[in-house]
Amino acid sequence: MLVCVGMLALYGVVTNLVKDGLSGWVPSILKEEYGLGDSLSILLTLALPMVSLFGSALSVRAQKRIPDFVLLCGVLFGVSGVVLFGVTAGLKAGALIPIFAGFAVACLFMATCNSVITSMFPMFMKGRLNSGMLAGVLNGFCYVGSTLSYYGLGALADHFGWQSVFTVLTAACLGCLLLAVGYWGVKRLLKVA
Repeated sequence: MLVCVGMLALYGVVTNLVKDGLSGWVPSILKEEYGLGDSLSILLTLALPMVSLFGSALSVRAQKRIPDFVLLCGVLFGVSGVVLFGVTAGLKAGALIPIFAGFAVACLFMATCNSVITSMFPMFMKGRLNSGMLAGVLNGFCYVGSTLSYYGLGALADHFGWQSVFTVLTAACLGCLLLAVGYWGVKRLLKVA
């Protein structure tokens, strides 16, 4: 149980790093990379939180298919990592519509992961742990990710450009997928032993 809580805490950091990084920095990306006006880039950015609203509903449906919370988040990170890899390629090609669609999909899946971590898992653990305290602790780790996204990604973009930001976000998502695969493998070995 401690391993599961620890992994979900780490996932909370990465979830909000990606989610808030995309939500907070998309206006700058659209303005700097594509020369869009302030009003259009902000209008397009307002759509990302609207897409994220569906994250809670998606988390309920996804958890029915993948009941293990760590594996579920790992799958969501894997899909987001692939999408962000596509966004990185799209930035080089200058394809605005696929890039914005990629932003929306990644934000949706990270909002879904956030819902799993801060709501579903603590409620599931209510018989074993204080669910309110657990939700607060996991939400605190999510805020660490939000802080890193606003300060760290901005500094990274200033020094190395937006490509490096998306490379870091993609690597973080795919790294979380690898952790989930390792967790799944160890879990299966322990069941066999």
